[in-house]
Amino acid sequence: MQMPNMQDVMKGRWKFLALFIFVVLFIMAMKPKEQKTPIKTTVKMSDSARNSPVVDQPYTPPKPDLEIADWNWTTEGDYVIYNVQVKNNSERYIDHCKVVFNSYDKAGKFITSDFAYVKGLAPGSTRSGKGYCTRYYTESKGKVYIE
Repeated sequence: MQMPNMQDVMKGRWKFLALFIFVVLFIMAMKPKEQKTPIKTTVKMSDSARNSPVVDQPYTPPKPDLEIADWNWTTEGDYVIYNVQVKNNSERYIDHCKVVFNSYDKAGKFITSDFAYVKGLAPGSTRSGKGYCTRYYTESKGKVYIE
């Protein structure tokens, strides 16, 4: 018995591989594709919502838990003194909050920043705080915010 030629064996393997790939692709092409159906959602309205008149009102965002109720600043010698009143709009006691003061010159360029803590904010109450920062003698504007 004669041994098969190695080139003939390799040709046979390539032919088998090509036939296998062809059969797999043919089967995949014949497989029916899944139809995607859109998802339908139903929203049920209550009778009171269905019967109430629609009133087009602008959206009013809820109040933040804390807000600056009032503030001012002044200079005294080499210091800028800022006074701030913080209002607690929440229904919970807030131990303290950090209030940041920034100063700017006439062109709006940042000069310096400082912070102070306002403590003991009962629900619905307004508390005052006071802070001092170095004066640079070019201050023209100030801003405060709760951090």
